[in-house]
Amino acid sequence: GTISGFTNGGNITATASATGGSASAYGVEANSIANSIGNFANSGDMTVTATATGGNAYAHGVDAFDIYNFINSGNMTVTATGGTTYASGVSAEYIGNFTNTGLISVTAEADNDAQAGGLNGGDIGNFTNSRDIIVTARGGNATAYSVNVSSIGNFTNSGNMVVTANATGGNAKAYGVEASNIDSFTNSGKIEVSATGANVEVYGVYANNIGSFTNNGNILVNASGNTINSAALRITGSSNADITNNGNMTVVLNVPSGADMNNVNAAVFWIENSNATISNYGYTWVESNVAGPNLRTLYIAGSSQV
Repeated sequence: GTISGFTNGGNITATASATGGSASAYGVEANSIANSIGNFANSGDMTVTATATGGNAYAHGVDAFDIYNFINSGNMTVTATGGTTYASGVSAEYIGNFTNTGLISVTAEADNDAQAGGLNGGDIGNFTNSRDIIVTARGGNATAYSVNVSSIGNFTNSGNMVVTANATGGNAKAYGVEASNIDSFTNSGKIEVSATGANVEVYGVYANNIGSFTNNGNILVNASGNTINSAALRITGSSNADITNNGNMTVVLNVPSGADMNNVNAAVFWIENSNATISNYGYTWVESNVAGPNLRTLYIAGSSQV
């Protein structure tokens, strides 16, 4: 069915624990294909925790098929701890308008694979963040992202988006924003993305197609590993991207001594199979503790024109 309006100004606490099995916890769940939420507003505290000893843990703040209007001005804290873990702040196939003026904090801790996401889903009409989205994944393999969706109409960030993936023995992947399509992107806040592991992929913004991209704030990428692919902005299939930087876009690498630098790739702008116009009036920088052949401000790959 449809929930026309959901409003929380109090406290929502969901806790699940298991020994030798799986634990799943949800703050709000309406995720079948027939279910939707018209207007969702949270100004209170939502705390969701799933803990599994000897099993897997799954924690979800809000999990719905459709949300027409989502507003968070409170605190949403989601934590999953176990063998393999998945934690998400908000998941939906469609969100008309997403607005965060509060705190969304998501953490996944795992012995094996850990995955954490702030916003995960399909199509987002308008995305606006003016405060904090903090996402952390720690495990043998770790994946973390602030936003991971199919498409975004208009993206606006004036707050802080901090993403960290730490892999103790394997692959670490961290993305500030990942989407197949972004019509319009504007950042005047901070997007800071960090990943540490043996094999690392870390991007401030990663999109197939992007229409217009404007950075007036800070996009900071930090990568530590033996094999690295990293960029402040990477696009892989844009027909006519208009890219403007008036702020700071930096990539900083920490590479172990003895690593093969042919396996280390870093760029501020990574333009692949795309046509793009780039106007840079700000500060761009790639820094590495070890010199290598594939460290550059602009990397053009495939059938691209810049």
